Amino acid sequence: GSYTALLKNTIDWVSSPVKADPAWQEGFKSFSGKVVGMLSASPGALGGLRSQSHLVPLLLNAQCWVAPKAFALGHAGDAFDAQGELVNEKHRSSVQAVITQVLDASRRLND
Repeated sequence: GSYTALLKNTIDWVSSPVKADPAWQEGFKSFSGKVVGMLSASPGALGGLRSQSHLVPLLLNAQCWVAPKAFALGHAGDAFDAQGELVNEKHRSSVQAVITQVLDASRRLND
C-alpha cells in the first residue's frame, strides 16, 4: 500500500550516499548491521504480510539483520481494546516473541 511505498522511499533516501563525507560514501552506513524486527498491522485479513515480504529483501540488501520471527496483525481495527492493548493473548505473545528476538540478537551482535 501507500505506507509501504513511503517506508521504501524513506529507506532509499536514508541509504543514499553523502557525497561530501567519505565515511558515508558507501550508502549503507545508516543501516549496516542494524537489527530489524518485522511487525505490521492492517484492517485486511493478511495484516500487512505482503508489505513485509517486499521490505525484507530491501532491508537485507541494506545490510540489516532481519529477525526470523515476524508478526502481521490482520483485522487490526478489532484487535485492540479501549486502552489500546491487544485483546488476543496469542497476538500479544507473537509481538513479544519478535521483540525478544530483536533484543537478544542486538545484544549478541553488539558484544
